[in-house]
Amino acid sequence: MAGASVTITGIEGLTARLKKIESNIQNAKPLLSEIGKIVRDSVVTNFDLGGRPTKWIPSIRALKDNDKTLIDTGRLQRSINYQVSGKDTVSVGTNVDYAAIHQLGGVIRHPARKRVLNFKIHKGGKNKGRILFAKAKKANYQETVQGKAYDIRIPARPFLMVQESDRIRMKQAVITHLIK
Repeated sequence: MAGASVTITGIEGLTARLKKIESNIQNAKPLLSEIGKIVRDSVVTNFDLGGRPTKWIPSIRALKDNDKTLIDTGRLQRSINYQVSGKDTVSVGTNVDYAAIHQLGGVIRHPARKRVLNFKIHKGGKNKGRILFAKAKKANYQETVQGKAYDIRIPARPFLMVQESDRIRMKQAVITHLIK
């Protein structure tokens, strides 16, 4: 018979390797967990650096205290976590109720309201004649005041950001997971 033919040998090793890759795809939870860690660490770094790739507008508190924006108590930064669910999902975020206003920005509206201010009028000692704010149970004088409505404008300070270097690390994690 005239013509040409090709004989392939050693395909058993390739088949075994492909089956191993298929098995790794079926069990993606370790990969998703690694991706969650990468993103979580990146978000925490965003706080440490005051925003990436663009710096956040400093908060009034941070300017006053010569401190970092969004890290007054550290609660928001410490709350960043990840969760693997199902076969193909990892979520990174926070359950802190004020996170959205800082991520997206917005306006907080405070309505006009009455408030009771408590004072203590000192009758003797070093504070004689002075009127100082006091807790309700220590006050000997109260005054009701009408506060005006006001708005607080919060600029967006997107902390849930993935950087290009994170994308590279995630791609490497996928490759490592598939071929291990």
